[in-house]
Amino acid sequence: MPITTRFDEELRIIVHVLTGELTPDEVLESQQELYGNGDHDPAIAVLWDCRDAKATNLSFTDMSELVQRSKPLWSTMGTGRTAILTGSIADYGMGRMYELLSEQMPREVRAFQRYDEALTWLKEPRLG
Repeated sequence: MPITTRFDEELRIIVHVLTGELTPDEVLESQQELYGNGDHDPAIAVLWDCRDAKATNLSFTDMSELVQRSKPLWSTMGTGRTAILTGSIADYGMGRMYELLSEQMPREVRAFQRYDEALTWLKEPRLG
């Protein structure tokens, strides 16, 4: 599954675009590239655009392990927001599972089915 990452200057967010079948290793690798070098703004919003990706091949165990394996990055992630944008109801369910599993993560994570709703949420100030 290819993942391309870019910084959207106009929106001031980092966008990961995923295509094909998702694998936990590739998602973790993208997280490590973003958060592992300490060279990012920890408050910046991140959009994982998974509309052209498929997550239904992942199990609950895969999602849980992905969250657990990302724990070493939590200290550098910051407290910004992360939106997961999905293209199907089944993938939205997987996104919601990841959202729930990552509740202890310092970043606030939420799954969406609509691009405009994801952007609105990313731009809102975080409470608490």
